[in-house]
Amino acid sequence: MKRLLLTVLTLVWIAVLQAQTVINIPFQQYPRLKVVAPTVSINLDNGADLLGSDLVVEGGDGQYAYLWTDTNGNELGQERTLRVQRAGDYYLRVSDGQQCQVTAKFTVTGTSGIEALAQRGLTVTMNGSLLTMTYPSAPLQVRIVNAAGQLERKLTRLPADSFTEDLSALPTGFYMVCIAFPDGQAIVMKLEK
Repeated sequence: MKRLLLTVLTLVWIAVLQAQTVINIPFQQYPRLKVVAPTVSINLDNGADLLGSDLVVEGGDGQYAYLWTDTNGNELGQERTLRVQRAGDYYLRVSDGQQCQVTAKFTVTGTSGIEALAQRGLTVTMNGSLLTMTYPSAPLQVRIVNAAGQLERKLTRLPADSFTEDLSALPTGFYMVCIAFPDGQAIVMKLEK
């Protein structure tokens, strides 16, 4: 009897195993999404105004979307980099195609050249190769320095309310303009020719 019962149970077990259907479910594991930014703090006083210029995104599925916001959650851009004009904290959220997300914080200090100029009542414009500056009272001097740190122009004895300087002899590129005032203050701004 025991042998018959064992045989019947064995046959039932074999029948159950053969009746099962195995379904293959594909599973793909992506590497962890990661944002690496060696420079997460910039100073506007030094002419820096671009966040994310050295940003590297790793992992995920390779389909990245970018969203920049300020501390109030206002959306500022959807590009890989963000040009800023004021101090504060900025956040970059990177998402991949699988909706994995990672956020990086960037800190901006100083005042932008534009804001500092406006506070002093100065305007600086670049029209072609002509640099024009207007002001309520003349700066002590204006220096134009190339990207290698070499002095290109030093302007002193400026007219009372404005001047225009022809920069056509300078090669195309970025320059730092340092405007010094009689009270010892100075403003540095980046200029593109």
